[in-house]
Amino acid sequence: KEVPFVAGSDRQTHLYTLIIRPDNTFEIKVDGESKTKGSLLESMQPPINPPKEIDDPKDSKPSDWVDEAMIDDPDAKKPDDWDEDAPEMIEDDEAVKPAAWEDDEPQEVPDPKAKKPSDWDDEEDGDWEAPIVPNPKCKEAGCGEWKRPMKRNPDFKGKWFPARISNPKYKGEWKPRQIPNKNYFEESDPFSKLTPISAVAVELLSISGGIVFDNILVANSEETASDFAAKTWGERSKLEKSKLPSGPDLTSKVASFFSKNAEMAVTLFNQHPAAFLAGVGLALAVVIFLIIICCRASSSTPPVNRAKKQDLTEEDDDDESISSSEDENESPAAATRKPASKPAAKRSSRKD
Repeated sequence: KEVPFVAGSDRQTHLYTLIIRPDNTFEIKVDGESKTKGSLLESMQPPINPPKEIDDPKDSKPSDWVDEAMIDDPDAKKPDDWDEDAPEMIEDDEAVKPAAWEDDEPQEVPDPKAKKPSDWDDEEDGDWEAPIVPNPKCKEAGCGEWKRPMKRNPDFKGKWFPARISNPKYKGEWKPRQIPNKNYFEESDPFSKLTPISAVAVELLSISGGIVFDNILVANSEETASDFAAKTWGERSKLEKSKLPSGPDLTSKVASFFSKNAEMAVTLFNQHPAAFLAGVGLALAVVIFLIIICCRASSSTPPVNRAKKQDLTEEDDDDESISSSEDENESPAAATRKPASKPAAKRSSRKD
């Protein structure tokens, strides 16, 4: 019913072992460690022996069948003092505006310490303006229009719902009647009926490439299989572990996290697939939303630096020399321009 899951993100070689014993039991090992065991008669899904009885496909739930265990109390009434429109948050009437609050001061002001560069030319560079910084007068209490802080409304109760009570008409969960299974049979010793195993098939669902299966052994003795594994996978595993870094890196930590929680995730998906997919989708939506917000924040930041006039003049001179060189040596081949050896210095400014 449950197959052991092993995360292959560690990029290491793993050993998978299936043991079927004459007493009709089986065991699955991964890297020599037992992961699950059970009975061929009881632990298989679908089972080897079909059920004696099955649901009647012709049976249907009666129209008057009530399978709702809890209902709203029909006698419940909303209290007269219950206000569904009351807001959850209200202004704090006891709050007092700080004495140091600056009503007429802006939140941001030009930097009073900034100075216009000595080589700034208003005609070519535009009107120089100091960079904007937070207003230092706002640090003590605050600036701008003062508003009362919000607090939780003690009279807030939210939407009213009637109490839930047991349904007096509840009949229980409806199940179709059982009828004899015409395909029923009983096999008490399936191990003795096994035909000789001459091939092994691997069913694999993975998004990782480069997965290889080798050293496949089918044997009648557990000791023979263990000796073979020690001489093949055992030696290879020792060599791989010797080449691993001494401390766990980020990849190993991530692989360890998924290997520990993968079985729980698979179980949750099998039991509640809709809820599992909804949770994964919500998590991805949150991650994508955060990425979009970060990208917009970084792209919306206006550039506050401009190149100095002197450096711009040097770049123009370089461009003119390159253009003259191209005019003198016209060729069908595209010319390769080299950037200026000295990067243009930048300063804080703003041009209307």
